[in-house]
Amino acid sequence: MKRSLRECAVLLLSAGMTISTIVQIRPFSFNLTYADMLYLLGALLWLFHLARSPRALVQFIQQNRAYMLCALLLMLGASASLVNAYRPVDALLSMAQYGFVFGVLTPLFSMVFQNAQEKRRLLICFAASGHIAAGLAAADFIGLMPFQIPGIALRSGRYMSTLNNANAFALVMAMGLPVSLAFVAAPGRRAVRWYFAFGTALNAYGLALSASLGGFLGGAFGLGAFAVLIVSAQKGRARRRTVLALAASVAVIAGGAVYGFSAAERLPIPTRFLERVAALGSIQEAENYGTRAELTAHGFKTLSKHFIVGVGQEQHKEITPTGHSVHVNYLLVFVENGLIGFVGYIGMIVALLLKAFRLVRASPPEERPLAIGLTASFLALLAILCVHTNVHMRYAWAPAFVIAAYGGVLRRGGDEDHSMLVSGRRS
Repeated sequence: MKRSLRECAVLLLSAGMTISTIVQIRPFSFNLTYADMLYLLGALLWLFHLARSPRALVQFIQQNRAYMLCALLLMLGASASLVNAYRPVDALLSMAQYGFVFGVLTPLFSMVFQNAQEKRRLLICFAASGHIAAGLAAADFIGLMPFQIPGIALRSGRYMSTLNNANAFALVMAMGLPVSLAFVAAPGRRAVRWYFAFGTALNAYGLALSASLGGFLGGAFGLGAFAVLIVSAQKGRARRRTVLALAASVAVIAGGAVYGFSAAERLPIPTRFLERVAALGSIQEAENYGTRAELTAHGFKTLSKHFIVGVGQEQHKEITPTGHSVHVNYLLVFVENGLIGFVGYIGMIVALLLKAFRLVRASPPEERPLAIGLTASFLALLAILCVHTNVHMRYAWAPAFVIAAYGGVLRRGGDEDHSMLVSGRRS
């Protein structure tokens, strides 16, 4: 069957989303993964499509002026901050990656995916990308891996699977939890719901293998947001059933946690995870607490000197005593890109978040759990950014891409044009 350029682009972007968490195996030494190559091919096909109909791009920009203006502000802030960069090449590479995420991929996903079936499949691809990473780590830890993947675990006992580090692995697991749970809650085939129930457990186990405190924070925040949103979206008997189901789930998790800690030696539970959970009793005992507090203080001190024009992308670590950048993403973006870049960054996040909440309100009841799961996944990312550094790898912003792709109302069937990203108007 002959496919259009747009349909081929949909296949490439969906495949890229599925393998986006496989970043350790890459064709080049710099941050260009196989998923990125699929994204670029999809973008190239879409450019050929736009060559036939350039009005589509003009129409998209007109309908999404607020988002595109914010993306431009981020790039302007980053460009202006180059004057202060100690390593201009590093700053340019980081700036290019942020531009690729917000200026290319987010609009691309919004324009290419144009019917409900494609969008639902994209959401499944997003969930599956986390299941792949979690499954490989779990198989390696339990001893079921038939082959060795170099670097899948750190010497400290924390797992990073196919991602760059354990915190990145935790980020993917935390974002995947509410989406997997949403497919369990949404009406559908029993086999699909059982698969995603297993996927939810796999995400939770992967989070434990990462032993990341930031991941625990994001996972708990995402699940809490999912519970609040799904309960508030229901009424009467349905709400009571959901509250009872959530209460039962919490009881099972709490009981399992108590049993797991008491029988940790007999169960496949990572030791490093138990150690880090025990450290939660005193925050001063948590790993790198003193260093992170010092970096945060240094970030505010730097901000007082570089408020309007920042120090340049990936440059804060060049001026800190420890050689590391501040582990608060929002503060780091402000320090490195200045006020203009920070306003653009926050503006884009707000625009996407508003679109996600509109999606929840506008979705029909049978699809609302998926919209809620996607929104909770994005909220989990925003929570983790409070304890993270620069985040421009594409797997991290996968929820934003899916939100952009859905654009309008989640519906079964039909070829509605949902290319809007911020506005509620149809093209």
